[in-house]
Amino acid sequence: MNHIEFSISRLRQIWDMDRDQPEFLAEVAYLYDQIVQTGTHEPIIEMGMKLMIPFEEVGAAVSNAMEWKYLTAPKRGTFGGEITNKARKVLGQPIVKPAPKVKADENEPKPKRPLIFFRYKR
Repeated sequence: MNHIEFSISRLRQIWDMDRDQPEFLAEVAYLYDQIVQTGTHEPIIEMGMKLMIPFEEVGAAVSNAMEWKYLTAPKRGTFGGEITNKARKVLGQPIVKPAPKVKADENEPKPKRPLIFFRYKR
């Protein structure tokens, strides 16, 4: 059994629990993230088909997970968001630290603009 199948079986067991419980929201976030990583353009439909649960209910659960910050909202023009450290903590997964931002070295000289010469006609 792979991690997606395990998550599906777990969600089927807890689907009827309170939808605001951290365990439920974290599991929804994890499965959604895994399905998005497969490259699908319709993660809600895919989740609904795998869980055998109506798409409207799955969509509401995913929206709830995004609202409670267990999933990031999708970036404009992309499909799906990503699981957050909040969800990882509930699931007992390792926390992912964001990559440090690289600043330009202040001591380096800025690149010079090329000189452009124009030839004037008289």
